[in-house]
Amino acid sequence: MQKTVRKMSLSYDPINEDNTFSSGDFITGRITLELSKVTTISSLSIKAKGEADVYWTEKSGDDDTSYSANERYFKLKQFFIRNGKGKGQEYELLLMGQSEETYPSVVAPGTHVYPFIIQIPEGDMPSSFKGPHGKIVYTLEAKLSRAMRLNKTERTEFTFHSKAERIVPHLVEPWSGSVEKKMKLFTSGHVSMSVTIEKTGYMQGEQLKVLAEIENNSSRALAPKFALHQRYSFIAGSSTNNVSKRIFKVVGQRVPSSTRQSVTEVLSLPPDLTASLFHCSIIKVEYTLQVYMDVPYAKDPTVKVPLSPLMAHRFGSAVVNGMPGKGQGLDEYVEHAS
Repeated sequence: MQKTVRKMSLSYDPINEDNTFSSGDFITGRITLELSKVTTISSLSIKAKGEADVYWTEKSGDDDTSYSANERYFKLKQFFIRNGKGKGQEYELLLMGQSEETYPSVVAPGTHVYPFIIQIPEGDMPSSFKGPHGKIVYTLEAKLSRAMRLNKTERTEFTFHSKAERIVPHLVEPWSGSVEKKMKLFTSGHVSMSVTIEKTGYMQGEQLKVLAEIENNSSRALAPKFALHQRYSFIAGSSTNNVSKRIFKVVGQRVPSSTRQSVTEVLSLPPDLTASLFHCSIIKVEYTLQVYMDVPYAKDPTVKVPLSPLMAHRFGSAVVNGMPGKGQGLDEYVEHAS
């Protein structure tokens, strides 16, 4: 028996070379229906939605406890065909140049195209993200309803990049910290270290220059080490699930005993490093650069530097939506945005 709805598809048009969107952007697209015979449609709609979800399960003995949370950023819905009022009043309808104009509910055989234009709301919303216990997703969903038939849906995700860090003065300000430690047991004397970086916000793939002023008044030659640590935090009510890992570790040249040296280390952030998240209360992505002296048989004197890697690939080759092009560092980006 031939299907009445031979095919239903949903597509949208990219607006830049990275196929990404930000707040305020317009998404243009279309729903395409291919029908084999005359069909009466109860409703045909397109929905755009942005939300974050976290979920995980913890085992305690024979019991499993599940944790979950949701945070919604927007939900928009447009109807092309709608018989009856339904629940459309719950949604903001954005048919450009129309006042909720609808198409006939009785549709002839053949291929029919229903174009749409939706504007992503302005606001501080986090970038798309997928992790081990949660995700932030932005989706388009087409839905076809007919009497006495199962609903038919088509769903696709689009990549959203946040503008929330556009003007972030603290990310381009210098940062410094220091530590001093008196040695015991197998190493005598003391060590002091002062660490300075030019800024705490860096684009993916950008180089990070670390200046360490080290005074080694211990009885051993000591090597400075630089380790970047990443931590995902998934939050559901009062419960948090943390997932941590070390991204890289670099060992510097040894500083001889009874000397003072200035050590400069240039570190390259991986180009595919997950960017820091802004304006999400249930998922956090945080980074710490640990600069420390490797002291045998003792707790290492350590300076912990907070870092915020930002998405570099979200910028097109030209200025799009007020965003700078590829190749610009964060300093130029913030200056441009302000």
